[in-house]
Amino acid sequence: MLEEQFYESSTARWKRELPWLRLFRGFRIAMDFRKLLLAFAGTVIFSIGMLIFTTLPYSPHTTEEAKLGRAPLRGIDVPLPYDDRAIAAWPWDSDFPGAPSGRIPYSLMYVLYEPWEYVVPVVYQARTLLSPWRVVVEPARGVMFSMTWADFAWAWTKLLWALVVWAVFGGAIARIAALELAGEGVPSLKEAIEHSTRYLLSTLGGVLLPVVGVALFWGVALGIGMLGLIPGIGPFLTGLFYFVSVICGAILALILIGVAACWPLMYATIAVEGSDAFDALSRSYSYVFGRPWYGLWITIVSLVYGAILLLFLHGAMFFAHSLADHATAGGMGEVANRQLWDTVPYSEPDAPPLETSVGGRLRAAWAKGFMALSTVFVYSYFWVAVTIAYFLLRHAEDATPFKKVYWPAAEPVGSGPALSGMAAAEYRERQANEAAAVSGVAGGPPTGVAPG
Repeated sequence: MLEEQFYESSTARWKRELPWLRLFRGFRIAMDFRKLLLAFAGTVIFSIGMLIFTTLPYSPHTTEEAKLGRAPLRGIDVPLPYDDRAIAAWPWDSDFPGAPSGRIPYSLMYVLYEPWEYVVPVVYQARTLLSPWRVVVEPARGVMFSMTWADFAWAWTKLLWALVVWAVFGGAIARIAALELAGEGVPSLKEAIEHSTRYLLSTLGGVLLPVVGVALFWGVALGIGMLGLIPGIGPFLTGLFYFVSVICGAILALILIGVAACWPLMYATIAVEGSDAFDALSRSYSYVFGRPWYGLWITIVSLVYGAILLLFLHGAMFFAHSLADHATAGGMGEVANRQLWDTVPYSEPDAPPLETSVGGRLRAAWAKGFMALSTVFVYSYFWVAVTIAYFLLRHAEDATPFKKVYWPAAEPVGSGPALSGMAAAEYRERQANEAAAVSGVAGGPPTGVAPG
């Protein structure tokens, strides 16, 4: 042990003393093209599903107000980027959760002369990083507080779709990140998808199991409320047993707060452990409620670190797009360059609308696709950070080594007839020799041989 510590590098020593420093590997791991591709596929498929669901009869998109996609706020029409109606957008649109909406002026002059101006944008980017979490929590809130059956059905539609999509693609990202963090190499996209789809029901079950408890205690409180419908004595009975409703409300709050905080860890549990829904639920609740302050510290560090990275990424992307725009304008002229866009900014209010050209549409498509990289990074980084957080909480609560990760057992070779006679004897002898060699290496040098 002393010899191992003597040869231990300073980086390894710091990680052993402060395990949460592994969070700073999140950017490099999240920028892997495999995870970015999975995040892109997940966001696109999620968008396709939401756009299809808007045609359902109970969708709020069927109303005229939803078609406008805007709501009055202090007398001004403003977009609702995280509203139920706005998430039915493509990942490269500003309304999609996680997209860089708001268009903060990332100017090189601010970096050189007024860097303190970026304090507020960093907080804004931290809010953006929570978009994958809100994609599930917001519909769940709609399920609990729906006023009509149409709103209740719409909330459940969004919730189940978000859970299924990210159980597949978020689980695959978490699986790749888990093997990479454990030092087991990087699996292929096919292996990651196969793992997430194989455990799809377990992943969904871990999140949906608390629904049974919610329905039970909600039903008790609902029954006490229905007592008030009894003529004469009903209000008295409801008031008499209202303390039971309060107890049920406290239990419901505990369950819902736990699910809201733990559902990403349930996905990471399946990706790391390859277990069932009950194990995912119990581990997540145990780690979060057993180490609440450590979990809060991990969350703060992940958000601040990720916000700085996302701010840098957005700034670099806007700077790159600005350079491309200026270079193009230098080649074709400023006026022609402005007219090429499908929507021309800074045009005069009374000027006639310009016709959209095919070239302008293609250029806008490429620009939006390039800007979608930041949205894709948000989802990739979110699942990588959740996986790292699971490793840290598991190590703090159960003292489990970081290298421990689930591997499926190798299937026995079934080709050919069973060995018998001399072949079987040679096979057993070879297996015994291999087992002896392994035990000799694990147990140290043979008897009578000096270790030096």
